[in-house]
Amino acid sequence: MFDTLLRNIYYRLNALRYHCPSKRIYVNNTAKIKKNTYIEGPNKIGANSYISGTIGGYSYIGENCKLGKVSIGRFCSISPNVKVIAGDHPVEFVSTSPVFFSKAGQCGVTFTSRNSFADIRATQNGYSCEIGNDVWIGENVLIKGGVKIGDGAIIAMGAVVTKDVDPYTICGGVPARVIRKRFDDAICKELLISKWWEI
Repeated sequence: MFDTLLRNIYYRLNALRYHCPSKRIYVNNTAKIKKNTYIEGPNKIGANSYISGTIGGYSYIGENCKLGKVSIGRFCSISPNVKVIAGDHPVEFVSTSPVFFSKAGQCGVTFTSRNSFADIRATQNGYSCEIGNDVWIGENVLIKGGVKIGDGAIIAMGAVVTKDVDPYTICGGVPARVIRKRFDDAICKELLISKWWEI
């Protein structure tokens, strides 16, 4: 109980550290911002959200989001209850329990002296997820670790994203599938070349 109280005090003080009205960064005092997170500003981060990584300017994060070690571009709209699930388990092994493949001791013990499975999925840049610029992610979306979401993409509410999403693509469903492109290929190409979000 005392540990929980100390943890809550730490996170509230940490949220205050990132809350910076002069840069127009508004962090709810129940948000949990991990040390060394870069927030460009202006930004708004909702209640009970956990964030680590980088957040570009003019992006907001709704309530109850779990976005560990993510890269978020500029002008992104992330609705409440969006979660990146970076952890993974092997399905080809006899057991899916990490006691057999990880030295991390997730269960408090381990039976192995070496890691034999990459249980944390990440992109080539080391992020659990990379979200481009001008991306809109609907409420209650789950994103598998290692996924990249391209500039201008839209993810419909309740989707489970298991694969990379191309720029200016609208996806939805379980698992998420392409619904349609936002614009024709020529316009998408022009928007990507313009990089208007770098204003």
